Amino acid sequence: MALKKNVSLREVAAYAQVSISTASLVLNNRGKELRISENTQRKIRKAASDLGYNRSMPLDSQDAPAYNPDKLIKVAIFFVNSFQDFPLDLFNKGITAYTSESPLHIDWVYHPFTPNHLKDYAIFFSKEHYDGIIITTPYENDIRFLKENLFPISVILYNCQINDYTCICHDDYEIGQLAADVFYRHKHQNIAVISPQMCNKGINLRLAGFTNFLLSMHYSPEQIFVANGPQKNIAGGYAAMSKVFEQNFTPSAIYVINDLMTGGVLNFLLQMQLRIPDDVEILSYGDVNAAFLIPSISSYVPKSDEMAYLCLKSLIMELSGIAQPGLYYGFGTECIWRESCRND
Repeated sequence: MALKKNVSLREVAAYAQVSISTASLVLNNRGKELRISENTQRKIRKAASDLGYNRSMPLDSQDAPAYNPDKLIKVAIFFVNSFQDFPLDLFNKGITAYTSESPLHIDWVYHPFTPNHLKDYAIFFSKEHYDGIIITTPYENDIRFLKENLFPISVILYNCQINDYTCICHDDYEIGQLAADVFYRHKHQNIAVISPQMCNKGINLRLAGFTNFLLSMHYSPEQIFVANGPQKNIAGGYAAMSKVFEQNFTPSAIYVINDLMTGGVLNFLLQMQLRIPDDVEILSYGDVNAAFLIPSISSYVPKSDEMAYLCLKSLIMELSGIAQPGLYYGFGTECIWRESCRND
């Protein structure tokens, strides 16, 4: 077949009939680590070969030559207005690492926004204010706002996939699947899921990946109890666990969708005199609180610093004319095993 220039990862995924994130993981040599089948890996590599996909482009291109090194580049980083709910320290580590390596003059500011109200800040999506914007974990109405508008500046999305925007993501659906697979292998029969009432797309995908995996392993819906807490915090975790036991559901494993809720989950279980992990195993997502609790919580942790680095690099490449919008870069997520769940 005639090879097309500048084949995208999206085209490789479509050719292989897999998700973009799965194609990205395989082509970044993480297929075996994340248990992607050998057959699927072969399909993806064959698709990349058939189409002439070049994984080294455009990220290995040089940033500086196509952009005036003397010009100050103004960048806004939008994040939800709770410092607790965002790995700001790791994200800032990645941003700082890129700016320290780049010969360009980059000035960045963090701009908090209320979930589902990104549209209230539309005035800032203009050249009068910034040269480019990075948006982290938008909620449903925020995604609608981004889909319905075209902006005169470059916009990069962190952990959210929307057509026509460059997206730097990890696969939340797959993270949910991986957590469910741990509990399946440990032969747990009754499993609780703790989630906040207000969910962004990532939370919904983790929940779907988790529950769908268990259902595919022939668990019945009665063996999976999803409890929502009013807030994404300790009180919310405690309230959600109260709902679980009020329904006379006794789990031997608990998946906490966001680790900000794990403190409340632990408090409730300790009051019930349940031992962790002997009576109940716990897995979580995120690493804001997980390492500091007693017992410490095993948790799937995104590579926020590496993703932030790539967000800013992708933005600069768009401004430089080296890359076009609409690219997708996928990251794997590792589990940090601690006291609350065994790794076997």
